Amino acid sequence: EKEPTWLDQLVAFLNLGYFDATRFYWASVAQFYADAATIVQKHLHPEAILVLDTCWDMERWTMEALRDVPGNIWLDYHHYQCMGNEAGNVQEHCQAVEFEGLLTEKMQSLPVIIGEFSLALPPSAEGYGDGTAWPKQFFQRQASLAEKHASAWFFWNYKIAREGWPHWSYRESVERGWIEPKLFGTLGYS
Repeated sequence: EKEPTWLDQLVAFLNLGYFDATRFYWASVAQFYADAATIVQKHLHPEAILVLDTCWDMERWTMEALRDVPGNIWLDYHHYQCMGNEAGNVQEHCQAVEFEGLLTEKMQSLPVIIGEFSLALPPSAEGYGDGTAWPKQFFQRQASLAEKHASAWFFWNYKIAREGWPHWSYRESVERGWIEPKLFGTLGYS
């Protein structure tokens, strides 16, 4: 049998529970946020909002975890259906049950911004190539949930430097009729 390397030994040590690397890392990030907010606070308007990235995990930051961060805090959550573990099917994605649950059941006591979302789904999702009706339905559902439950929301608006990726492009999505900006009087802010 192969002799374990120093890295193998370190991983084994960490897995024994003597040291929770993930918890330590996020505690360090929370401390960074607290230190940075303390430094800039004196230069900000008293009602300025400090936006903290959730790093795709709404449950990571609680009031307790951020207790040392001064100021008015909002969380920034980026929601991408295309990055899930299972491809699923287009109709399930359009219902956005998981997204709605996240916004209603797991919503923190802090205001949340949906800082990014797109119309991209896993290309392997059942029904993905069956026409173009689902992107409009998918956008309307995500936007309506964001307007109802979030303090603000933004659609991913950069065009990916690849042909054939219209679900990431705001302009192409509008041109294809998937997004109708006039439906949202206060586009991007609720």
